[in-house]
Amino acid sequence: MTLRSVRFKQGTVMGRDGRITIDYDDDAHQVWIGGAALTVIDGTCRLP
Repeated sequence: MTLRSVRFKQGTVMGRDGRITIDYDDDAHQVWIGGAALTVIDGTCRLP
């Protein structure tokens, strides 16, 4: 298995540090995306 990983950082200026990890398996052609999440808005939306 040949695994490649990339990590991103975002939201630092806004005081909401976030980390996102993307892993890619070259042999299996699969992608995994991970990181912690916090729900800040929850609800429903009606469209016309």
